[in-house]
Amino acid sequence: MNYFEIIKPIVLPNLKHYQNDLLVHDYNRLKEYSGRFLYGYRDSGTDLFLIDHLFINLKDVLENGKSACFSENYLNLLYSGEATFEHFDAGLESILRDSRFLCGAHGKITEITLNQVVLIQARLSRLFNNYRNKIRDKYNHLYKQYNIIDKTEGHLDNIKEFAKKNNLTKELQHVFDHLERFRHAGNNVLLYTDFAPYSMSFCLKSHQDKVSLNGGIIFHGLHDNGGDGSYPTLSVCLNPDTNPHWSIHT
Repeated sequence: MNYFEIIKPIVLPNLKHYQNDLLVHDYNRLKEYSGRFLYGYRDSGTDLFLIDHLFINLKDVLENGKSACFSENYLNLLYSGEATFEHFDAGLESILRDSRFLCGAHGKITEITLNQVVLIQARLSRLFNNYRNKIRDKYNHLYKQYNIIDKTEGHLDNIKEFAKKNNLTKELQHVFDHLERFRHAGNNVLLYTDFAPYSMSFCLKSHQDKVSLNGGIIFHGLHDNGGDGSYPTLSVCLNPDTNPHWSIHT
């Protein structure tokens, strides 16, 4: 009996919605899987994190410098040493929001608590960091550097000064945190001036100089009704907010 056949009678009676999470997605991932996993479910869906799938692939990277299951961008994060467990554990983060929890190991299923899930997450994070550090030390020469590149000719400095004077530094930093995620995904982020006040345009470029996305970092507030498409920004927010803030538009 495989893992799916064990969890189906436990989970299915509790699923009122999105039963295909279990019957299709989980079935396809568990039907031939024999390693350890964490599982969360609620009345409106399920979440699955294949523990050994991640760490087997990390072992492949450590031994061979690559893994067929990791994209170039994820490999680059590992080579750089900037990778965190959160980059690789999306399934586990989702499980933490569920209401019931299972753990699979050695062909058996055990019901566990949220506190136990959190403790397991902490142990896995430490193990991940150990692999990451070894991979970084061995393959850092393969790392491709990506940067946020300021081409605004002083305009960005003016925006930072404006933010500082108006107690908006945290709002501006929130946008740059998002740009950092673009960078971690394997892009150079180029910043340019924009016609809208205290705003910038940007584009994402690969190492092959291929543009994958462009847009604007637009400052909104009372001056444009929070982003209703009016002058001077001519940009629309789905939920206009007249509190001063920056938004990324693509």
